[in-house]
Amino acid sequence: MNPVTLAARIDTRWLLVVLITALDMWSAGLVLRSRASRRERLLWAAVIVLCPIIGLMIWFVLGPKPMLVPGRDGGDGSWPRRQDDDADD
Repeated sequence: MNPVTLAARIDTRWLLVVLITALDMWSAGLVLRSRASRRERLLWAAVIVLCPIIGLMIWFVLGPKPMLVPGRDGGDGSWPRRQDDDADD
């Protein structure tokens, strides 16, 4: 085997490991901020850790969405409303 090819393959593998690890850490943050119960969050975290690639995909498709947190502007954390949204009264 060509040493250059071997080095390139090793670099690619490390890049994938780092990328998947970073995605796992990011999704762990999403799990912790989700609306799910404590038990559900632990189960989702276990799925993501035990099956990193498939667990991430399942989480993003089926998992609960993160809670909206009130912003620094004093808002209530809900999505911004258009001016005509409350004109239906």
